[in-house]
Amino acid sequence: MKFLDVSQIDFLIQYLEHLHEKKLYNKDHTALLLNCYVKQKNLEKFEQFLNNLPSLSSEIFDTQAAVKECRDLKHIDLALKLAL
Repeated sequence: MKFLDVSQIDFLIQYLEHLHEKKLYNKDHTALLLNCYVKQKNLEKFEQFLNNLPSLSSEIFDTQAAVKECRDLKHIDLALKLAL
């Protein structure tokens, strides 16, 4: 999977963001996108993405994964907000 290479991560992010814009995503796409943001240490995009999700339903969003990513980014406030 060449897109998991760090040099290709921007293309992967663009692809995953496009899937979300077109409402063609599933929770695996969401988890992968959040992981990409973490890998880039892009807290601003991570938080913006979470705030723009239409819902935090378990069908399209893995709350536990997002909380873990927030903790990995050392953003405890956001992790607490998601956990509640």
